[in-house]
Amino acid sequence: MHRFRGTDIWLGLLAVVVNVGLVVGVVLLTTGRPTIADPSPVIKTPSKTTTTTTQRPTTSTTTTAPTPRTPEALLASDAKVTIAVLGDQTSDGESEWVTAFSKLLAQDRKVTLNRLNPADPTTYTIKTSFGTAGPPTVVFNGSRADATADYATKRVPFLVPTTPDIVILNYGRNNSTGNVKKHLQNVASAVQTAYPSASILVTLQPPTRDDQDKKVRTAVAAWAASKKLRTLDVAKAFIGTGDPNAYVSAADPEVLNARGDALWGETVFRLLGGTIRLPDPAPTTTLPAPSTTSSSTLFPSPSSSSSSSSAPPPPASTTSSSSSSTPPPATDPAPTEPPPIIPTFTANPGPTRG
Repeated sequence: MHRFRGTDIWLGLLAVVVNVGLVVGVVLLTTGRPTIADPSPVIKTPSKTTTTTTQRPTTSTTTTAPTPRTPEALLASDAKVTIAVLGDQTSDGESEWVTAFSKLLAQDRKVTLNRLNPADPTTYTIKTSFGTAGPPTVVFNGSRADATADYATKRVPFLVPTTPDIVILNYGRNNSTGNVKKHLQNVASAVQTAYPSASILVTLQPPTRDDQDKKVRTAVAAWAASKKLRTLDVAKAFIGTGDPNAYVSAADPEVLNARGDALWGETVFRLLGGTIRLPDPAPTTTLPAPSTTSSSTLFPSPSSSSSSSSAPPPPASTTSSSSSSTPPPATDPAPTEPPPIIPTFTANPGPTRG
């Protein structure tokens, strides 16, 4: 019996030792894993947060970029300004409103007007300069006679060869109410795609004879309003004169005469903030008052006319020295000419015969 009990005790102690060993082993294995006990070196996100913070100034700079200036502000500044005009036969001529507008810009700027070559309307070869001082201004007149508003859609790259600040769409004469909105949308989209920063202005053209294109002009205004594009209401200035027909060409009712082109150019200039200055007055010349001597010389008085060097000499007397006689007293002279001198004659006895 005693041997059995001792054996049980030893077996119990062995079990205790084994259990203690297992517990110690588990603890050692658990505390010896560096990946579980030290997670911080792996999940360090502060550096990423710092990187994101340092990139924020770049984002803020982009969002605070200056907005494009208005055409009025551009033309009033000292910056170079580039303007493109895309239009029809009302603006393609040398003496039409684009030239008048360029001359007015030259009051304060050095303007270079570029016109298309009539023989090759894909190039600008005709250049005219206006003004002698001020910031530079470049005008590209890409207008073509008989062109609809869709003409420039596929031609923007050469009609507007450099980045413009202002693009003026001047169409309507060759369009109808059915297609003008679509054509204007096409060309406006082409300009915006090529030059997103350009300011697009839409002309409301002046009336033709008896304002036969009024419905087209109304459609142009409605389209511009729907696209939030600014219009240049040139028609209003002509209608305000009371007689728009007086500015229409007698030869072609679709275009204007010289007075009309001048008014058109002045109107666009004023709508873009320009002020037309009157030309300097012509110089006046003041002549000195004539002196008394010069006046008496030029206009002799009756009393001095007899001694004037311009008076004709008296005729020679035909009497001999021995028998000359005194002429009768002279009568009062006429106020405008010297008195006449009447010669006298005496008889000559002739030689004595012996």
